Amino acid sequence: MRVIPYIVIFIFFCFVSCTKKLDKQKHNDLSNYLTQLEHSSIDQKQKIKQLDSIFQTVQEDGNAKSYREFLFKLAGTAYNIEAADLYFKTSQNILSLAQKAKDTADMAKAYHYLGDYYEDIVKLDSAYASYSYAARFYLAANDTLHVGTMQKSMALILYEEGLFNQAEVEAFAALQKIAPYKDTKLLLEAYVTIANILDQNSQSEEAILYYKQALNLLNSLESKQDITYPKITIYNNIGYLYNGIQKYGKAEETLLDGLSLLPPDMKKSLVHAMLINNLALTYIKTNQLKTAEQLVHEAFVIRDSLQIPQGLISSYSRFGELYLAQKDTLKAVEYWKKGFKTSEKVKARNTALTNLRYLSLYDQKNAQEYAQRYYEINDSLKTLQIENRTKFARIEYETAQLEAKNELLSQRVTLFSILSILAVLLSILIYIVLKQKMIQKRLLFQQDQQQDRELIYKLILQQEEIAKKTLLDERTRISTELHDGIINTLFNIRLMLSNECNAENRQLIGSEIEEAQKQIRRISHNLQDQTLAVGSFTPILENLINKNTTKEHAFTLLISRNFDWSTFDYETKMNIYRIIQESMQNIIKHAQATRSIISIVESTSSYHIKIQDNGIGFKVSEVKKGIGLKNIQLRVNQMNGILTINSNTTKGTILEVILSKIK
Repeated sequence: MRVIPYIVIFIFFCFVSCTKKLDKQKHNDLSNYLTQLEHSSIDQKQKIKQLDSIFQTVQEDGNAKSYREFLFKLAGTAYNIEAADLYFKTSQNILSLAQKAKDTADMAKAYHYLGDYYEDIVKLDSAYASYSYAARFYLAANDTLHVGTMQKSMALILYEEGLFNQAEVEAFAALQKIAPYKDTKLLLEAYVTIANILDQNSQSEEAILYYKQALNLLNSLESKQDITYPKITIYNNIGYLYNGIQKYGKAEETLLDGLSLLPPDMKKSLVHAMLINNLALTYIKTNQLKTAEQLVHEAFVIRDSLQIPQGLISSYSRFGELYLAQKDTLKAVEYWKKGFKTSEKVKARNTALTNLRYLSLYDQKNAQEYAQRYYEINDSLKTLQIENRTKFARIEYETAQLEAKNELLSQRVTLFSILSILAVLLSILIYIVLKQKMIQKRLLFQQDQQQDRELIYKLILQQEEIAKKTLLDERTRISTELHDGIINTLFNIRLMLSNECNAENRQLIGSEIEEAQKQIRRISHNLQDQTLAVGSFTPILENLINKNTTKEHAFTLLISRNFDWSTFDYETKMNIYRIIQESMQNIIKHAQATRSIISIVESTSSYHIKIQDNGIGFKVSEVKKGIGLKNIQLRVNQMNGILTINSNTTKGTILEVILSKIK
């Protein structure tokens, strides 16, 4: 296509634009010129230069509807030829004109354009705010389809920021508005978005359902459209989810279906590597290790040639799982270390956590260091999520404020009329209200006297009940303290006496006897242990762990360095201490365990205290009658917690206490 005709047309329009206003026909002609310019063969710089000249030329063309429609066309052309600055400038100009004209539909569309711009340059908070404004103005214009489109875009932003619960709410609201219009493209995007969010919210089976709906939608399209890549991607995602819920037969079938659709030009591509890497996991889990090893190596070679860090991290992790299944822990640890280092390098914190979790379990030498790093990264992710949640809540608030302001302006006249009527009514009611208040005061005084007499009687009854309950609680307290404290201390003394009685052991026995005396004295006088009441509780637990650790029994405490004990009262700390102490003594006495891990982890809504050993296990139903487990259950009940015990003769015992943060 030749350039000269376009330049002549452009010069002509520049000459005509000297007038104050362009008529509707002129804007239509300019729109046609923009279409030709967009598809012309001239280079991008020339296109941008001409577009910018047109924009500058029509700046003084008033604020007619046809003019704003032309500016939307100009902005669309700028977007298509990747003239981001001009697209942004034009969209802002349209918004200003639409606000002056109070054109709700154009304001919505302008905010929509601005949201797309901010999303492209990854300013997600500004994009979210723009989409939110657009959604509210589309709603005011009764444009439900575009409200749904904006909510889908907002859901994607929340998903990318890691706010999966809010994203799920927004995505389903979007689907509800989009579904009636049968728009295939928007429905497909909504289904995939919801499936991705449900996957992150650990709702794998629900995610699979929405991926399958997306597949059905793709299959219903005409064969002319190229749907191969999206179908392969969805098959890969479904296969990945089936692996996650241990339905390995379905995972294999789905992933093989995806591979069968792979065209020759997509061999050795990223999606090819993802399919075979996930299929390798299926074969690892089903103990088909030779086939799995071939697929893992093939996926790694593809990803290494493409040099995509996230893909390499996934391959390193899969190598680790493969070698772990082959019982080659050293090689597995080596690949997990590579995965962790690469994750750190590209700041992929979620995959870093995955590799750290494996390393803390299988690299015994550095387990504590990896566990500590795991908690640090996990804490930083939680902090980032809180910051993002606050940021988007502020955007929602500001959007609501703008909507409220617009609503307030439109209601002022009506409100003035209503207030005038209310003023008249209030003046009539004042006399009645004052008179009624005098009557009510007299009645309230009489009622208060009667309530006071009833309250005194109830307090007397309550005091009697409290006295009875206090007596029973004190008996229970002394019983549990004798069992959990003194008996366990005496058990330690007995163990020491059974060992070689040298000078060091005699000194330890003496300190344990002195500790037993102190405990008896505290029980006698009902005194609180001030070491639990003040300061950090972590060193106390570490001391307990160190005291009980021997060559035969190794105890490890896993707890975040900055774990906040200030929210726990004395009674809760004492109960936690006694539960851990009793559990350790049970392990030493009965479990025949060589290694035990005590972990204390904080989640969003609760605290998890887990005591795990590699001993011989026991039948929970038979042992629950023992006084030790009864005391543990009693202490958990006092903290309004949940106690679970899982024991297996081959895997040892896991005792877990869950304490809710909600009091």
